[in-house]
This record gives sequence, C-alpha cells and structure tokens, in this order.
Amino acid sequence: MIAPRPLLRTFLIAGVVCAVIPDIDAIGRPFYGVTGDLQSLGGHRGFTHSLSFAALLGLLAPLATLGRARWDGYRLLFGVFIALATVSHGLLDTTTSIGAVHDGVQFLSPFSSRQFTLSRHLVHGPFSELFYLLLPLLAITRVVWYYRGIPWPRRRGERPQSLLS
Repeated sequence: MIAPRPLLRTFLIAGVVCAVIPDIDAIGRPFYGVTGDLQSLGGHRGFTHSLSFAALLGLLAPLATLGRARWDGYRLLFGVFIALATVSHGLLDTTTSIGAVHDGVQFLSPFSSRQFTLSRHLVHGPFSELFYLLLPLLAITRVVWYYRGIPWPRRRGERPQSLLS
C-alpha cells in the first residue's frame, strides 16, 4: 500500500512535485544558459539533488498536514513517500548521459561535493526517456491501479473497458 485511498490524489500530486523540484537549482538556464544555475545550492545537481534535501522535504511535508485529522496515522508514510519521490530524481539523473560528463549528482551535499554518475547511461535524450522511463512507469501504474480497484481516467462519454482492451 503506497497511499490510503482517500489521500491518493494528494500523495500523487505531492510526489510529482517533489520528483521535479530538485531541478529548481537550474531555474536560470532558460535566460542565462549554464551560468543561470544557482551556485549557492552547489549548481545543477548539487544540494537539491542530495539525500539531505530529500530527507528535509520528507520531514517538512508531514508538518504541513498537522491539525488535519484525516492524516492521522499516515504522516510517517507521507514523509517517506515524499523523500523517496525526491531522491528518485537524483537517481534517474545518474542514468542520463545529458550533462553527466561534467555534472554528476552530489548525493552527499552539503557534506561533500563528490559527484556520482553511472558508468553506463541508459538515457540519451528525450526518446530514450520515453521508452526507458515513462512507458514502463505508465504500465506499472496501470497494473497497480487495476489491482487496487482504482478507475483509470477516461475521456468524457467513454465506456469503461477491461485492463487489456
């Protein structure tokens, strides 16, 4: 069980945001290129990609739910989920050849600036991201939702279909 059904949407939205938020360190790139990286955070793939940052978000996220009774018993699970969603970004960045030669992931920041990357890179651009990451994720999500009895989103007016149709 990843998330309780009444909180599933909140878990998923928060997980998506936290899986993307590490790239906030490159917010200036559209305007200034590589020099737009936030050097105060260790540059791109620095502190915001670290285990420390993931743990920090995992500790802060449950605090945002304090005072809400429907979160009772789920705060720890939410914190762990947020931390894992956040650290997944850095883990996936180690699999890409895009920037990996000069820009490894600083998992140990702020305690060390050592950069980590895999010797073999699965992802070589947007098409390989689609095939190696997005399509398997959608397939796994579809199967998990089916077994948990969660309806798959449909277009308006579309009739429900079985898993394999």
